[in-house]
Amino acid sequence: TGEDGYEISIPKQDAERVVRALLSDSRVKPVGLGARDTLRLEAGLPLHGNDISPTISPIEAQLAFAIAPSRRLPKINSDGSQTAPAKTGGFPGSDTVLSQIAKGTSKKLVGLISKEPVPIRAHAKIVNAAGQAVGEVTSGTVSPSLGVPVMLALIEIEALGGSLSAIVRDKALPVEITKLPFVPKRYKR
Repeated sequence: TGEDGYEISIPKQDAERVVRALLSDSRVKPVGLGARDTLRLEAGLPLHGNDISPTISPIEAQLAFAIAPSRRLPKINSDGSQTAPAKTGGFPGSDTVLSQIAKGTSKKLVGLISKEPVPIRAHAKIVNAAGQAVGEVTSGTVSPSLGVPVMLALIEIEALGGSLSAIVRDKALPVEITKLPFVPKRYKR
């Protein structure tokens, strides 16, 4: 749920020794990828390969904040003048990313919540009130903290103000766009 935590990267030859040392403390319990995935989803954190990928840009995934201001397009000031960053671009995919920052995108990654007690998983289609496909769930689970299904979904910008449903087993389940994170952070920076 976005709680304080650690990710440890170590050489594989040291992994068993480090894991055994950690597990020797009775306060430490092992968890699997399912728990990690649930926690990151409750925190509204996108996962590479699901919510950001070669076909979902950092801008569509709402990750523009992670691009250093010195690498972004010039800022347009209120008088119409431009303030140029020191080094625009210069990173893989910068042409696409900088174009999307300047012109916007046709899709956006958003948080969705459902009151239906049915898990809504990745690849479920999102439809508008007319039944037209307007997006797709990229990650989804039932939140243990909230007791309801939560999802990240890539939705067409034009559909964001309207009524949406997720298609699960040929049934339309109403979903609502919600602010991220799904579960508020309780850690200190």
